[in-house]
Amino acid sequence: MGYDVEYSEVRIERAVKGKPHKGKVLLAIQPHSDDIPLSAGGLVAKLLNEGYTGYLCSVSDDARGAGEYKQHRIDNQNIADFYGMKGSFELLMPHHQMDSVGIQDLKQRFIFLSDP
Repeated sequence: MGYDVEYSEVRIERAVKGKPHKGKVLLAIQPHSDDIPLSAGGLVAKLLNEGYTGYLCSVSDDARGAGEYKQHRIDNQNIADFYGMKGSFELLMPHHQMDSVGIQDLKQRFIFLSDP
């Protein structure tokens, strides 16, 4: 029924002074166009503040209806701009049907994004 997990104390990660991660790259991957700001916005902001160069990648096409993709593209770029990221990408996988996407296809797309 439950998970066999041993819990420890909650640890709050505090900001580090300076730019200890300067020269590193963060690819913030989100299945849908609102997942990073809703679920990991604080962590992403912290890491970028500590020197990471950031990029945003949305995996799904968020196609809920005709014409909505254009607005999601604008939203993704606005999120990237808000965090001071260098850019954003969309992989255009079928919305809420990512179980049908081959893992090798997804991996090669991430590799393609990371290859300079």
